[in-house]
Amino acid sequence: MLRIVLKRCGRKGIHFFHLIVRETKNNKIIDKVGYYNADNKTDIKNNKFVLFMDKINYWLSKGAQSTPLIKNIILAKKNINK
Repeated sequence: MLRIVLKRCGRKGIHFFHLIVRETKNNKIIDKVGYYNADNKTDIKNNKFVLFMDKINYWLSKGAQSTPLIKNIILAKKNINK
């Protein structure tokens, strides 16, 4: 099964997350579909979240599931782009 999750990167005190698609059995990373810069002092509209929606839609169509947090992020980004 495929999952869309956040992977923590960065260093101490500077948080940065990659949105990745991974397999649940062996945690193998398949694709990076966006990122979240927690250190950026701006909001969603100003690129705190960068999502590659074409990749996300592709993996969701292939049956990937996302965590509740990722679902909320995707919905918020879609509402802003309208």
